[in-house]
Amino acid sequence: MMSVGLLRRVAAVRSGACVSSLESVRSLMSSELASGVFPTAARTSLFAWTKTFAASAGDTEVRSSRHSLDLNKSGEIKPDLVKRYLSETNLSRGETNKRALAEERASFARTQHDTGSSEVQIASLTMRIKLMTEHLRIHRKDEHSRRGLMGMLERRKKLLKYLRRTDGDRYADTILRLGLKDRSFVDDKYAQ
Repeated sequence: MMSVGLLRRVAAVRSGACVSSLESVRSLMSSELASGVFPTAARTSLFAWTKTFAASAGDTEVRSSRHSLDLNKSGEIKPDLVKRYLSETNLSRGETNKRALAEERASFARTQHDTGSSEVQIASLTMRIKLMTEHLRIHRKDEHSRRGLMGMLERRKKLLKYLRRTDGDRYADTILRLGLKDRSFVDDKYAQ
């Protein structure tokens, strides 16, 4: 099977630069698949590069590059396998969380590059709190993550308090869209 590291090397050879994110690999490979042709020069240099990489990594048995790249007998990359490798179902948990967090930030942003307004911070903290709660349901003894969760809850509480104090309309809109409860009218439990 073609690994993510190998896909990154394919994209690095194709673009002539190092590729650090899987998103750029996905976009490069999808553009190659859309054109229907993977250049012969890039393929040849990739074959040489994978052999030297495997040899330098200390592999005593260097697999054939044809096998490691999932090529068919004519030497072409199998597009259906590459599409399957790059599909949404093969994303790691961290990558899906990053995508969900970016979508949440974009939905609350006032402008295109807004990442610091109170609403965006509250929304991203709420998303991270949900993800951390899900993590802690599975890993009940993870005390370090539990401490981080408590810090996120306190930070969100302070931001909500600030937003309620400065702009009540945006506060009401934010808690309504996030499905949070309004804790501003909680009675004092020591009042007589």
